[in-house]
Amino acid sequence: QIRKEQILQCGKCKRAEYCSRDCQKDDWFAGGHKQNCKSAEEMVKNVGGSERDAKKMQSQERNVSMVCGKLFRENLIGIVLDAILNEWEILDCVVFISLLGSPTIELMPVPDFKAKHIDSQGYEHYELIMNCIETNKAKGILCGVCVTMGTKCE
Repeated sequence: QIRKEQILQCGKCKRAEYCSRDCQKDDWFAGGHKQNCKSAEEMVKNVGGSERDAKKMQSQERNVSMVCGKLFRENLIGIVLDAILNEWEILDCVVFISLLGSPTIELMPVPDFKAKHIDSQGYEHYELIMNCIETNKAKGILCGVCVTMGTKCE
């Protein structure tokens, strides 16, 4: 299990979080983070916002992260039972959390996750997600993906 103090964070934008240095490097060079990385101040300034707006945005992003973590913890027993009942190896699965509308949480094997959420939506960072899943699996860690506003898997 990764403790909070072990989670790596992008030094510039403070928004992207990683389970390992390898995942962070993969996202920077192959996952597109290098092109999309902007500090909250830069993002808000580009649309005419203030430093106060940037701080609000950072606060909202932290809140989303906390909500996803809370949903995961509250549903952990159900997640494990779902894996057992479906005879799935839990580390070959992804916990998919959606905050679109009413929050939902779903455990699914990686191929099902790929078909339902990657292929059907054309998500461009599939390789990054797969690298993170494999890295986590090697460490014995279940992978979670949280989607908000239809734009971001993390």
